[in-house]
Amino acid sequence: MLAQLDISPLPSSKTGDDATNAWQVGILLVAGIMAVVALMLIVINGMMYVNAAGDPQKVAQARMGILYAVVGLVIVLMSATIVSFAIRGIS
Repeated sequence: MLAQLDISPLPSSKTGDDATNAWQVGILLVAGIMAVVALMLIVINGMMYVNAAGDPQKVAQARMGILYAVVGLVIVLMSATIVSFAIRGIS
């Protein structure tokens, strides 16, 4: 009776569903962290924009930083969605 119980603290990868779930969780975790970083960059560059005091070079630098962060955020969200659909399609 005791031999049938799996008391291992490590996750089991006996079925494809467990491995698929682990990949999805890992990808969503990485995408979430990258999204948080992108949002932080948007806020930081927004503060730089406000504090530019009319200096055209600083304003342009802050605008480009915001643009790059928004593009990065869109890419992260799209890639996480595409990979999630691909993993679901494989399993």
